[in-house]
Amino acid sequence: MADLTFKIHTSADGFVGRRDGDLSWLDAGFEDEELVAWETDLLWRTDLHLMGRALYDDMAAYWPQSTEVFAAPMNEIPKAVISRDATSAPWADDHIVRGDLTEGVGRLKAASRDGVLLHGGASTGRELARLGLIDRWVLVHHPVTLGEGLAIFDSEQALRLEETKVFPASGAVAMTYRPA
Repeated sequence: MADLTFKIHTSADGFVGRRDGDLSWLDAGFEDEELVAWETDLLWRTDLHLMGRALYDDMAAYWPQSTEVFAAPMNEIPKAVISRDATSAPWADDHIVRGDLTEGVGRLKAASRDGVLLHGGASTGRELARLGLIDRWVLVHHPVTLGEGLAIFDSEQALRLEETKVFPASGAVAMTYRPA
């Protein structure tokens, strides 16, 4: 069974966005060529991208028309969307996970050879973490504090550090963890 990796960008104080969902604080990090290359490689090393419905809607509206470096892996790698009410998801070839997430995500992991990458979305990440479905956490910490915002964690998670990658140009640090 392949790993489910949850990758998300966070502020230094652990928030994934402002309370209103604003992510503009991330813009400076994507001027770091080394960080962009590292993240592009991470995208390509999986054979399925998974996301919650709200993030899927945002990405499906953006990536098909984009020429940015992330566009190729975002458009070419198959996708699945977690949704209770979606009836279609064209960008994901209508691959919708409904109902029992343990069963549905378990099927995705079992069918994967190279791994499933869960794209950020704090609420989706928290839900899958509560169900014990996340095998690896990739938290990209940026050198900015928000003071308050959308938290990635809402309960205690014991994690074991597996790898650290520092990006000097932006000051971002990617930390890869496994559940302890």
